[in-house]
Amino acid sequence: MAVSFLQRACIVGIVVCTAGLASSCGDDGAARGRGKTQRGGSQVGGAVVSTVDGHAILISDVQALMKASSLSAREALERLQAEQLLMAEAERRGIAGAAIDLVAERARVQALLDREAASNVATESELRAAYEKDVRFHMPEQRLPMHVLARVGQTAGEPEVAAARAVAVKAIEDLRTMDVAAVEARYSTTIDSVKVKTERLPPTHRESAFLKEFLDAVFSVSAPGVVPEPVRTKFGWHAIRVLEITAPRHAPYEAAEKVLRVELTTKKQADAVSALLTDIRHANPVTLVPDADDKLSSVDGTDAFRSR
Repeated sequence: MAVSFLQRACIVGIVVCTAGLASSCGDDGAARGRGKTQRGGSQVGGAVVSTVDGHAILISDVQALMKASSLSAREALERLQAEQLLMAEAERRGIAGAAIDLVAERARVQALLDREAASNVATESELRAAYEKDVRFHMPEQRLPMHVLARVGQTAGEPEVAAARAVAVKAIEDLRTMDVAAVEARYSTTIDSVKVKTERLPPTHRESAFLKEFLDAVFSVSAPGVVPEPVRTKFGWHAIRVLEITAPRHAPYEAAEKVLRVELTTKKQADAVSALLTDIRHANPVTLVPDADDKLSSVDGTDAFRSR
């Protein structure tokens, strides 16, 4: 679990690249020797762009990590700060390991993150709750409707309303006896001075965004076919035909569980590391050189650092 946990933590930019993860995070070999025993008591200024609890991060460290990865200057600096913070926390917790070089320090951080990973995995109740809510695993019944709309305004008089309804009634008969293309050709502009149009609509389910009166009609038939009566909405009178009905489908929990376990555990572990770093920052002062904007922008070749 430890390796995959660290690899996933790389995504949120808060992980230390251990020697065994060089292929996924980049081998910042130029930064070796950055261990706490070499850098204690440093201050920002000159080549030191930042310190974490008095331990220096050099501008050359930022450049080396950028070269070994696809990180920007800001992202590289934040990762180096996170590394020093986690090293400090591993030492504070007394995790075994001699802090004599960067590889040894990183092994201690690996052990720290192993502990966080072990205590942050998705539980069965969390998996069950996520399964019930996740629409990827529950496809409701869907219906494929088409309709002929005889337009009439909401404030139209009785004669106009009656004329539009009569067109919709005739369209119902045509929907029963004519193919779709023929209906579309006939009901495309105006019939008996009533503006009409025909639409094939996308598959819809009971909770979709269509008007309630329209949805009620679409789901009133038990099989594909024509809704027997026209339906009035704010747009006018509708003659509706349901072309297809797709039964609801549910992925079995056993199949969904494998996907959800990875997703939920990844999120829990990333959140745990993020919270851990926030707590560590409160206990270990992080300083930045006053002209860090200029230094990092010049390294980056852009003003990306300044704008964030």
